[in-house]
Amino acid sequence: MRKKIGNHVRVSLIVLLTVFSLSSTMVPTTALDLGAKAKYIISVTPSAKAAIEATVVKNGWKIDSKYNYVFDGYVVELPKLVAGLLSKIPNVLTVEEDMPVMGLAIQNTQSPTPAWGMDRVDQREKVGLAGSVSAYGYRSAGAGATIYIGDTGIYPHNDLAGRISTSGYSVITDGNGTVDCNGHGTHVAATAAGTKYGLAKNAKVVPVRILNCSGSGTYAGVMAGLDWILSPENPNPKTQAVLNLSIGGGYSAAINASILRLTNAGITVVAAAGNEYTDACTRSPGSTPSAITVGAITSADVPATYSNQGKCVDIFAPGSGILSAWIGAADATNNISGTSMATPHVAGAAAIYLGLNPTASVAQVAQYLDAESTKDALTGLKVDTVNKLLYVSPTDGGAAIVAPVVAQKSVTNITHQSADVLIDVNPGYAPTTLSFEYSTTANFVETATATVLPGMVDGGAPTTASVKLTGLTALTTYSFRIIGVNESGRTVSTIGSFATLAPPVTAPIARIAAATNVTAYSATLNGVAQAGNAPTKAYFMYGTDPDFKTNTQTISAIPFDISGGTNFYNISLNVSFLDGGKKYYVKTVAINSTATTHSDVMTFDTPVAPGLAPVVTSENSAFSKPIMEVVGTVNPQGQTTKVRLIVGTEQSLTSAPRYVDALNSPFTGVDVVKIMALTPTLTPGVRYYYAFEASNASGITRSAPRSNVLVLEPKVISNSTASVTSTSAQLKSLVNAGASNTRQSFIWGTDPTLTVGTEINGTPFTLTNALDTTIVAPITGLTASTTYYFRSKVLSYTGPFVGTKFGPINTFTTPAVVVTPTPTPTPTPTPTPTPTPTPTPTPTPTPT
Repeated sequence: MRKKIGNHVRVSLIVLLTVFSLSSTMVPTTALDLGAKAKYIISVTPSAKAAIEATVVKNGWKIDSKYNYVFDGYVVELPKLVAGLLSKIPNVLTVEEDMPVMGLAIQNTQSPTPAWGMDRVDQREKVGLAGSVSAYGYRSAGAGATIYIGDTGIYPHNDLAGRISTSGYSVITDGNGTVDCNGHGTHVAATAAGTKYGLAKNAKVVPVRILNCSGSGTYAGVMAGLDWILSPENPNPKTQAVLNLSIGGGYSAAINASILRLTNAGITVVAAAGNEYTDACTRSPGSTPSAITVGAITSADVPATYSNQGKCVDIFAPGSGILSAWIGAADATNNISGTSMATPHVAGAAAIYLGLNPTASVAQVAQYLDAESTKDALTGLKVDTVNKLLYVSPTDGGAAIVAPVVAQKSVTNITHQSADVLIDVNPGYAPTTLSFEYSTTANFVETATATVLPGMVDGGAPTTASVKLTGLTALTTYSFRIIGVNESGRTVSTIGSFATLAPPVTAPIARIAAATNVTAYSATLNGVAQAGNAPTKAYFMYGTDPDFKTNTQTISAIPFDISGGTNFYNISLNVSFLDGGKKYYVKTVAINSTATTHSDVMTFDTPVAPGLAPVVTSENSAFSKPIMEVVGTVNPQGQTTKVRLIVGTEQSLTSAPRYVDALNSPFTGVDVVKIMALTPTLTPGVRYYYAFEASNASGITRSAPRSNVLVLEPKVISNSTASVTSTSAQLKSLVNAGASNTRQSFIWGTDPTLTVGTEINGTPFTLTNALDTTIVAPITGLTASTTYYFRSKVLSYTGPFVGTKFGPINTFTTPAVVVTPTPTPTPTPTPTPTPTPTPTPTPTPTPT
């Protein structure tokens, strides 16, 4: 029977080819120009499959793909003219041109709250209602189930760690294998089964890569991936299995037929409805009757504006603003939208059900999700669309959920910057999220957070979690509290506290980095320093001597003073006056109370200057007022040359110098030009160093530093006297030497013009500063009741004000001598003698 069918097919094909022959002789089709070609998916009866394949190959056509499990047929590249006639051949059932397919379009968004979809599916009410707690409750979480992800592959993300099958499949031959290079497939996989972002947290996922790095593919490629799932080459479980297809394209009977093969084999297929805001029945795989087709909603419980609807949609799930895993890093995330994001919510729910019910059929899975769905919760649906929203029981029928219990267990391993906290937790029969807050204030005015490990616990038995605190401040008391949240409530522990220790002082760390901005005459030196828990000073050493013994500069880095601690500080320094065409050696030096640390040595080469550097000089200028003119000369050497005046308080002019551009800068030409600049405001009495600096494309030069002190005219501010008696007085004068080298004295006497008088040195006698200073001098041997005259005298020995300066003549009068009278002696009174009493006679006794 098979032989007869084969002969019939061959005859039919030969007749067809003869129509296009150029002569009565049979000519292979490869010698004919039959016009444009395309790839076609050809469905044939199983019994004719081998015969048609042999005839196609014999006549020079290419079979791109063969399917053995989800579809009876091939993908063949044919002239379009021939393809239209193939469907007329017996045993050829359909001929369908291959179409592109892609991950459904993504609408980026910043809100609503990330991962709100997990919160929505385990409750009947809308999210965000007053008093509600954002949580997703789960129990078995898909343990024992397998989710095939037909998409762009899966990136090795932390959220799926240990649960990604290493035996996946890729239709795409770009060298990436099953690893996602687009992001779509990883986002979908983690939404279905991610530890943090997914529903079926214990399910395994299998990457079936049918889309390329740009998120596109072909139906032929999709069918190849589906065919592999049913093939013996697939070592992954085919029971308790779900296939997620967050893809879409035009209607394809071949795709829909392939999905029917999968569901007939016991694999639940969950497909996206599509993002075209049209009838889902016009799209594949969303139009497949045996698949569970999913539309998308927003957090407002309304269908997303992009979501396809219609009678082919079986259920809705959250799809807008979904946060999940992404590519590029093991912890990368992205917040995106689409029916592609809604579909894995349903796939995860199906996996949870299959994990609890291993023998459930595809029909039973669909019936369960339909029966459990929240009815009539959505608004804004089209009239022919179901009003059913995915619901996932948070308890798997387990114990009642209560608010968690959290408490401090211990604080150990306390150092100057770290501590370990152990936490007692009873999750209350629900997934409980743990967080940890700590502060340097007991009322938590300023609060920091730390990661709790694990961050989520489940079950009804007491367990423990831990927190490792780092980056703490030494010798500081910290208060902390633990927060546990599950779907039943939020619990905050009592406040605990601990104090950090003093930090150990260690040797500083010095590191050198490559010099930047290198020119023939300048460079930026770069490095890193760590203080070692003690005040540290940082320097750069550089020069042309590799041993740093000669031709070497040691200059403070910026920043120079580094506070204690173990933080690393980036330090740098702009250096000039380098020689062109030289190799320079540079290192960083860090010094604290414990040690001096030298970094490794790094080198850089200055380029040869393109011409001559400018020549600049400065002339000595006496400083006699707060803002002075400084003059000099420059030869620009035929190049544009900028000139500026540098003023500082130390000779190297490297410590906080001040810069002022020269008048009319920049200059050019080959002649010597006079230059002038005004100093910044100067402080009297301070020694300043100054020089002109000139720079052009060939280099930078500086004139020899000159030095001067701002000297102002000495002045007598006031005169006064103190402690005046009839014979003595103290003369006082308030003067300012103006930074001149001066001597202080007084002239005094009884001559009103002080043409004749006595000079006496004051105390202090010598003044060289520019401060208001009180001069005093005591005088004695004065005459009472006499008017005296005095004035202060300031003698300047150096500076622009050499000479004598007198203060005004002042007077004072000594008081008169007070004569103290001699008191008259008081006469001593003559004492009155005391009279002697007359004795009383003794009476004579009378006889009785």
